[in-house]
Amino acid sequence: AQSSRATLEDVSTMKYNIKGQLKKYLVAVKTQHTESETKLKGLRESETNAHRSLDAINSLIVTLDKFLQASRYIQRLTIATMSMNQNLPTSIRILREKIAARESSEIPKSLLTGYGSLLRKCFPESKIAQATDPASLNFMQVLNFYNMYYDEIHLPKMIKLEPAKSQRLEVWRKLVASVNGIKQTCLQLSELSLIEEAINKALNPDRFSMRSRPLSMCDPDEEEEGISTTTNTSSSLRNIPEDEAVEVKEQPLLGDLGLKLYKSEWKGISKLIQTLGELRSAEKEQSQKLDDALHSRELLASFSSKKTPVL
Repeated sequence: AQSSRATLEDVSTMKYNIKGQLKKYLVAVKTQHTESETKLKGLRESETNAHRSLDAINSLIVTLDKFLQASRYIQRLTIATMSMNQNLPTSIRILREKIAARESSEIPKSLLTGYGSLLRKCFPESKIAQATDPASLNFMQVLNFYNMYYDEIHLPKMIKLEPAKSQRLEVWRKLVASVNGIKQTCLQLSELSLIEEAINKALNPDRFSMRSRPLSMCDPDEEEEGISTTTNTSSSLRNIPEDEAVEVKEQPLLGDLGLKLYKSEWKGISKLIQTLGELRSAEKEQSQKLDDALHSRELLASFSSKKTPVL
């Protein structure tokens, strides 16, 4: 009985130390889980903001593209019409008719307004009324009108388009980084939850069941004084000091749980969990031996007390 009791004390001490390490791992897991949830929230906000910015930039680029495409059409139409060797009134009339015939949805209103204003500026009605022969429309007039149109109407939109495309690329990269970060963080949270569940199961295997033990023995699976699960730890799961670590024998590991990010950390934790399970089995066996020894002692004492005294 004395030998079994001493063995039980040793097993209980080893269990106490291993459970202390597992609880420290559990604190680290919970801390990192909280940090990852905060990080995930920030990444989702970044993703939402990136989507909004991308939508606004895409809308601007579509508007600018539509404007520039219509502007190129008007430039080609202007050059072709004014190169027909018609007099000025005829060229202006044909030009206005062709532009008016174009569907209004294909040419932005702002472009039509700017083009009409510039046309009236370069070719006022008084000048058109006085010009009746083809020589009234010369090359320099057309070139001057084209240059003014390009500089005042077409070029400003082109200048806005390039920065918008660069900004779209930058926002897209941020969006991709946010999405990848969300995937990585979700995987991290999933693996941390699996590790936390495994540790909790190891620490509390029979939470709702009672196991028989000698009355003189405390239950090492109950909460021990001096082991806190709310201590301050770093986010790393490798937070067990070497001087507190319990040496465990090399043995086949538990399942890897399909972990990718915490595979190496889980290797150390699984060793502790498996060693704890073996210690519980040894403790159960030694408890049974102690019970048997105490029972045998009681039977022997009872037998001795019932002996008939010698006269």
